[in-house]
Amino acid sequence: MVDLYNSFPNCTQIVSNWNGFESGKVADNEFKYYGLDNPTKWTKLISKKISELPVYKDMTYKFNELGYRSDPFIKSDKKNFLFIGCSFSFGQGLPLDYLYTKKVADHFDAEHWNLSIPGNNIESILLLLKSFYNSGYKADKVILQLPYWERQVYVGEDEFIHWTPQNIASAKNNMHNHWLLSTNENMYKWNWWLVANAIKGVLLENNADYVNIIIKSKYKEVFNDGFDMDQVWRQVPKDTPKIDLWARDGVHPGKVPHDMFAKALIDHLEGKKPADPVLDILKNPQF
Repeated sequence: MVDLYNSFPNCTQIVSNWNGFESGKVADNEFKYYGLDNPTKWTKLISKKISELPVYKDMTYKFNELGYRSDPFIKSDKKNFLFIGCSFSFGQGLPLDYLYTKKVADHFDAEHWNLSIPGNNIESILLLLKSFYNSGYKADKVILQLPYWERQVYVGEDEFIHWTPQNIASAKNNMHNHWLLSTNENMYKWNWWLVANAIKGVLLENNADYVNIIIKSKYKEVFNDGFDMDQVWRQVPKDTPKIDLWARDGVHPGKVPHDMFAKALIDHLEGKKPADPVLDILKNPQF
């Protein structure tokens, strides 16, 4: 088996560019929480309340030796679950134990392998996955959280991702200046579908047991092979306190949504069907 630490691409993007914030290194492979660029007045208010909670106040991001928020990529006697996605699966603004990926891995007593990167895009996932398999590694379960289809990527001479400071003219802000945003909706839909199927091909080629997570229900228009996490988000109780609804940055999903995401995904992986309220009523002996 190839030595993963010498062959797999190191992830420097997470800590080398903190979108204008200092990296705040507190120990080897551990960094202070960082926030979003140009937060709105609303997110500033929400994130301030959340950041004062003890669990968030001193939170840090811990990375493995390759720079991922993940267990070390070392094969053990346990199963290993590989997660790949964007900030949602990275756990932006969340302590690790709140993250749905960690909850799912722990439920199945599996190693928590996570290649997710904030601001990630679908092309990066394809390259990461190919590099993972080319390194000689396998995962018992692969869980792909496919990012927003508007995100594009710039690939440099080393055939891996380079963040770029450019946004094309149609972009309304520069909050995430490492994205290139397409001006043509049909083009980025087509590109997303094309790369999603290329990813599927890599998984099938490697006989992977995998699940695709779709974070917007509308993506089923072009790619219906996925677990719709958007439906779970819409089931989050509307009276959920803001401090439980949002992560520390006031933008990404917080503890309660991640609890619900984890439960829904665990049920899906265990083959349990979602509850049907109509059937539940019909089964009631008083009906």
